[in-house]
Amino acid sequence: MTPPLPPLPQYLPHHSLNICPPAPTTPSISAPLLQATRYNYSSEEKYALVEVIGMIKGLSLLMHRMERHFTPAVRRHIYFLVQQFVQITMRESLRKAVKNKKHQTKT
Repeated sequence: MTPPLPPLPQYLPHHSLNICPPAPTTPSISAPLLQATRYNYSSEEKYALVEVIGMIKGLSLLMHRMERHFTPAVRRHIYFLVQQFVQITMRESLRKAVKNKKHQTKT
């Protein structure tokens, strides 16, 4: 005969995990920011600020998901810029160096 299993641990319901911890009693670094937003902005401005922050977070998440699509385009653009710099901007310096038979240019 096998021994009985130990009792399962008691887990809190998932909605209780979203409760914010109590505010600290000592003033923190964010206290001036909290007071500034509490007293200097109207309800509409606070709502707009929350909406903008939410949009920024959403855009960040979307860009993170689309990173594999952006990477090749960014690399192509960097390659284009380097080629443009070498072939157009540095062209005269390279011609002069080759003409004077200086194979190394000073940086």
